[in-house]
Amino acid sequence: QLASFLEQLERAYIPTNPYHSHVHAADVCNSFWYLLSRTEIWTSAGMDGTLQMACIIAALGHDVGHFARNNLFLVASRDALAVTYNDSSV
Repeated sequence: QLASFLEQLERAYIPTNPYHSHVHAADVCNSFWYLLSRTEIWTSAGMDGTLQMACIIAALGHDVGHFARNNLFLVASRDALAVTYNDSSV
């Protein structure tokens, strides 16, 4: 079941996005895991295995659906998201 979920998560990334892709997600996840493992944040924060796994999955999925536009672009183009959120944290 986990493998199936991870395959679905990977496919949820927009394949034409040049940066926020499944490869970027894997890189972020690896960097996140390395940083937390080497600094012992996992243990000092008292995070159990379930919470650690949730954090890893969140790192893998953090940019699913990202459409390759940043706040500045959305505000300047008066995109519906910018209008909806008053040009703040689009």
